[in-house]
Amino acid sequence: MLANISPAGPAPPFRVVMRVRAAGLDAGQVRGLVAQAAEQVRRGAPGYVVTSCGIVDGLATAGEEVTASGAWLPRYAGNLEVISAAAVATG
Repeated sequence: MLANISPAGPAPPFRVVMRVRAAGLDAGQVRGLVAQAAEQVRRGAPGYVVTSCGIVDGLATAGEEVTASGAWLPRYAGNLEVISAAAVATG
């Protein structure tokens, strides 16, 4: 876990990059799977956006950012909205 403490105002949205290294990755399949997963996440966190997705030398990288809806959480706390949505879906 890496915390980014920034005095920026307004606070930027929550951003994360995920990487997977594997042999035989197909760019089309990876993009399709990322798009499907993003659609599921957006059911609970509508501010979830995939900002980049690609494969270079067997390393798949997907960048995401999420902005909270602002109903209960500040807009920069999108990560907490994703966690809350996952808890509701699990329950």
